[in-house]
Amino acid sequence: MGSWTCAKTAVLRRRSARRRRSVSGYWCRKFGCTESELREAVREVGTSAAAVEEYLKKLRLARHRAGLGQRDHLQGPGGAHRPEIVRG
Repeated sequence: MGSWTCAKTAVLRRRSARRRRSVSGYWCRKFGCTESELREAVREVGTSAAAVEEYLKKLRLARHRAGLGQRDHLQGPGGAHRPEIVRG
């Protein structure tokens, strides 16, 4: 009977993890942010959707002003942009 309880617990944990990913995916799409940005916002302002949205807007504005747009992940070592491949 103990192993059945462990198996059931494992199934419930997997379902819970899927549900959390689904919920965080919804909010990331809604706010146009990454999961790490969403976590940072919730950590800073709490779980109010309006407060999180406002925080993310300010975060984006601050990054934009600093020249750190959404294409940061395309930068190579030292902050240099990777050259774009032109095919023709």
